[in-house]
Amino acid sequence: MLATIDISTSAIFKRLLFVTILLVLAVLAYNSRDAIGVFIMAGFIALAMHGPITKLQTYMPSNNRKLAAMIGFLVVGFFVSVIIALIIPVMATQVRELALQAPGYLQDLSSGDNLIATWMQSLDVVGNFQNFLSNVSSSLTISIDLIINLVNRVVNNIITFLFTIVLSFLMVVEGPDKIRQIKQLMPKQSESTIAVLMPKMYRAVTGFVAGQLIITSIAATTTLILLIVFGVPAPLSLAAVIWVTGLIPLVGNTLGAVIVIAVALSQSIFVGILLSIYYIIYQQIENNVFEPIIQSRTIQMTPLYVIVSAIIGVFAAGFIGALIAIPIGASIKIVFDYFTESSEDRVTASEEQTTPEN
Repeated sequence: MLATIDISTSAIFKRLLFVTILLVLAVLAYNSRDAIGVFIMAGFIALAMHGPITKLQTYMPSNNRKLAAMIGFLVVGFFVSVIIALIIPVMATQVRELALQAPGYLQDLSSGDNLIATWMQSLDVVGNFQNFLSNVSSSLTISIDLIINLVNRVVNNIITFLFTIVLSFLMVVEGPDKIRQIKQLMPKQSESTIAVLMPKMYRAVTGFVAGQLIITSIAATTTLILLIVFGVPAPLSLAAVIWVTGLIPLVGNTLGAVIVIAVALSQSIFVGILLSIYYIIYQQIENNVFEPIIQSRTIQMTPLYVIVSAIIGVFAAGFIGALIAIPIGASIKIVFDYFTESSEDRVTASEEQTTPEN
């Protein structure tokens, strides 16, 4: 028995047009990924600043939101500037000292009769390291093109940073009015959905920020105590490094730990080894205990969802993805749970209506 499928030309054309539009949008999104990243980062900063600025607004003359936003951003900018001033000089000095002393450390380690020295001698670690340094120094030739590329990259990063800050400031100032205007344009039947979803999604973002601040503050405090006990120089600056890098979920403290350990190694190999052991243990505790538990309570996500969201964000968009993956995952979960529960409620109500009364 033969069956015929009748598909109109207009239906085929509509589907091809739909697929073509999706492909065009995907290409545009890929080519505009840097600009999209700026908008996403600015939106994330605006959401994080919205709550404190709204509270500060109540103390301003005539309830001036723009003045409150200016004060809020200036305070945050001052705080960031202090952290940078603490970090950069120490990093430059300690990295230079470590680079100068590294060959001597390796020579001392390989000159003994212990297992590590035997292993280093068999692999000729010192010789390979010296060859590596000589290759690096010979390849670092200063040229006009290198200088131009470096200056262009620095200028582009500065411009991107300024655009992000200005855009987030405007979002904070004009955001509430724009949201109210958008709500007025939307269908009446969507008002109840928006009224339920928007506050939950906002709490997810602010809860993530609060949770991440708690986690990175714990890491920075424990680091500060250990550095003071071990006598590592500039403990406050190194604790600030841990605090800043710890804002990145899951992998942030590892990045900061590498810097702290490098500085400690420039002073003492023994202290560097002890700090390495500590950070290996602490990272496991943070990733599997602190972060999932704190974030699951602040943004109402299970530890599994937190870890999966963070991993997807890191591989999808790098640094920016790592910062925004968890609140985005929480927002998606909120929307999914809402419509799932609504569907179940509609099904239950339909079943109750069709059930005959006794």
